[in-house]
Amino acid sequence: MEPRDQDIKLPSDLSGITTIPYRFAKGGENQRLMGPACNKLRDHINSLGPNNG
Repeated sequence: MEPRDQDIKLPSDLSGITTIPYRFAKGGENQRLMGPACNKLRDHINSLGPNNG
């Protein structure tokens, strides 16, 4: 996950990694702003299923 509107530079060994953008604001509304990104991450983890390895 990475904040939107920020110039994040990933190390070259992470090139090709897909990130999930989220909005961040100073103050108390971050739970609401980050909710969609958290939902997307949770859905992706659930789609992979349990790790039985």
